[in-house]
Amino acid sequence: MANKSILIVLGIILVIGIIVGTVLLLPDEEVVTDPIPAEVPQQQPVAPTPDELPDEQPVPTIPAEVPEEEAPPTEITPQGQIAFVSAGHLHIINADGSGEKRLAATRSGPVWCPDGNSIAFLGENGNLSVIDIHDLEITQITETEGARFFQWLPDGRRLLLQKEGFWLVNRDGTGLLQIMPLGEHPRGDCPSFPMISPDGTKVACFVWLGGECHLRNWALATINIDGTGQVVLSEGYRLYRKMEVNRVAWSADGEKLAYNTELRLRVMNSDGTNRIDLGTGGLPTWTPDGRIMYLCLTYRLHSYIVNPDGTGRQLFISNFGFGTIFSWSPCGRWLVIQRVGRDNMHIYQADGTQLKKLAIGAWPQWSPRTP
Repeated sequence: MANKSILIVLGIILVIGIIVGTVLLLPDEEVVTDPIPAEVPQQQPVAPTPDELPDEQPVPTIPAEVPEEEAPPTEITPQGQIAFVSAGHLHIINADGSGEKRLAATRSGPVWCPDGNSIAFLGENGNLSVIDIHDLEITQITETEGARFFQWLPDGRRLLLQKEGFWLVNRDGTGLLQIMPLGEHPRGDCPSFPMISPDGTKVACFVWLGGECHLRNWALATINIDGTGQVVLSEGYRLYRKMEVNRVAWSADGEKLAYNTELRLRVMNSDGTNRIDLGTGGLPTWTPDGRIMYLCLTYRLHSYIVNPDGTGRQLFISNFGFGTIFSWSPCGRWLVIQRVGRDNMHIYQADGTQLKKLAIGAWPQWSPRTP
């Protein structure tokens, strides 16, 4: 009995020993902790290579960014039509130099009707005539020659002409009406140099005040279009006989008059107030932006532009030349010029830079009709 107990105890001790030995023989367990992931920079998308794509799919590409380039400025071609005289005939031509067409024989420069569809001119016999530029039908306005000056009224229905005084006549030749008789000036050219106001209600002109013709007895005046209400606006001046030296011009709003006498350029309100002497100059005309373009009557005859108050004077075109003919486009962006003694007409930009040669001719006049 005692031996049996001893065996049981020894068996228990053996089992315990086996278990302890097994535990001691196991390797130490490593403690694993979750590491804090490091920040990884974001990568830009990369286009896949052909090896990474199936054969049947195209290889996508990422287009490179190309900076936008400014488009070159577009050259704007002058628009409208220009009438002129070449080899004794009246012509019209597009302002870009195309479509030249001969209209009729003439003894004068052209004067456009405000609607841009017809032109007044002196025909071969010296009579005032009107031609339709589309069907070339000619209407004779006067029966005798001798008109020194003619101008359309703004409505395009009548014309004012200077011939032994001032006359109005309908465009079909009817209704001839004298609105100002010939004065008693020894030279027989009084009144002179008429210019119709923009609204067609008045005429500005030079009138003779009487006395000896060599004295300062010419003055600027206005009359109503029916011949009534003459108002003398200036004191007496000497007036040069040559028509191209003396000129009066209305501003576009009819509020001011620019004129020259005794080679002096002047401007005043249309009622005669606020007279300003702008210095030596002649042949004034108003630019589309409301300034005064004139010829500086010096040796080289440069053209200048000045504000009506005398400020902002600047050289416009050098060596312009006495007797040079020019005409502005209705939009005011261009003008056509024919220099004196030359038959070449050129298109200029409004800043005075030459743009292109137009044609061979003289007395160019831009159509008032905007294309």
